Amino acid sequence: MENDSSFAADSCYVPLLDAERLEQYGPGGLHPVHLGDKLQNGRYLIIRKLGHGAFSTVWLARDSSCEHLVAIKIIRSQSARADQELRMHEILLESKMRNLAQDCIVTLLDKFEHIGPNGRHLCLTFPPLGPDITTLFRSSSGARPRLPYELSRQAVKQLLTGLYCLHECRIACGDINFGNLLLTLDQSDLANEEEEELKHPMSKTSVAPSKQQQSHNPKYICEDFPLGEYVEDSTTVKVKLSDLGAAFPFHDPPKQPIVPLALRAPEVILDLEFDHPIDVWSFGCIAFELLIGTPLFAVASSPVMTDDETNDDHLLKMAGTLGPLPPALFSRWPRGQRYFNSKMEITRTDVSDDPVPQAEVYIAPTLETMFMTGKSKEMTMVEARSAIRFLQRALQYEPSARPTISQLMEDPWIKEIEALF
Repeated sequence: MENDSSFAADSCYVPLLDAERLEQYGPGGLHPVHLGDKLQNGRYLIIRKLGHGAFSTVWLARDSSCEHLVAIKIIRSQSARADQELRMHEILLESKMRNLAQDCIVTLLDKFEHIGPNGRHLCLTFPPLGPDITTLFRSSSGARPRLPYELSRQAVKQLLTGLYCLHECRIACGDINFGNLLLTLDQSDLANEEEEELKHPMSKTSVAPSKQQQSHNPKYICEDFPLGEYVEDSTTVKVKLSDLGAAFPFHDPPKQPIVPLALRAPEVILDLEFDHPIDVWSFGCIAFELLIGTPLFAVASSPVMTDDETNDDHLLKMAGTLGPLPPALFSRWPRGQRYFNSKMEITRTDVSDDPVPQAEVYIAPTLETMFMTGKSKEMTMVEARSAIRFLQRALQYEPSARPTISQLMEDPWIKEIEALF
């Protein structure tokens, strides 16, 4: 590990691809962390950078009270959602779902506050987990990156079980995405590893220029380095929901959800009231991609596109894949009329403001066509039809028409998948 003295004062700051931005530091922002730092009166020794998000950084540390390794999530000081995230974890720990939740949701071990140059930070500790599930996508063989058949089914059931635990506690996840699905680790290998081995290979560092080396900035930024080398046997897959930063109690949603673009439910796109059924929709999209290897909705987005254009592209792809929106929702689509004729057939798919439509009309393939074309050869036609029905149940346009997570847990297709926990 390089210590601080090895960095020249006049070095240039070079942003890293897999790291937070320097601009996220400052009063009210992230806490500057350096390798070798100690937190909570020396109890936790920082060993390695694991990851980051919009509102936090995550570090591997050794807990000197028991010599166990933990992951510490250090939340930015001015985060309105920090206390709620803590409360969501506490509700899980106090609930009847506690034991099942430990198998499919990261378990809170400890909490403490740390006061630094940028303010007061809530710190949450958890058992260490590995990289997110897309690591397995990238390492899979074949022209299309996709999980092997049985692993994909297991991942779908494990995610659904995690959501079941949350929803039984009347908690909505609010942000289901691949980045929040982390692989479990071989804890015995990790526990027996020497500390120097955990530091190697070292995360890359990027030095802040001398003019920016105020006390609220880090002296260097570490690139994310998740514990991929300790992931359990790749012939099985165990994933856990890892982030409740966007979670909210049923019937008390935030003003704006934190949902990846392609996973937004219709009510989110149309800026309507939303609640926990957004989890069911996002789950349906994620489940499709886990099984098939491609996004259900490849939404067009670019800096030159307006929000209306991006939203229109998303809704048009939904209409092609799932059929027309019901009248109650279609009436809330500001520009919907320009794309359909009186029979609700799509007549235009270019979303620009040009009053003259382009001649080419692209209508997205149906969910059934996409699934049958992309499914694993190991999946029988009977199971494929069952899986399609399962996805179609989750992807109902009207929130009130979607099944609950509990009802999806009872679906025949899901019940046929043997759980690994």
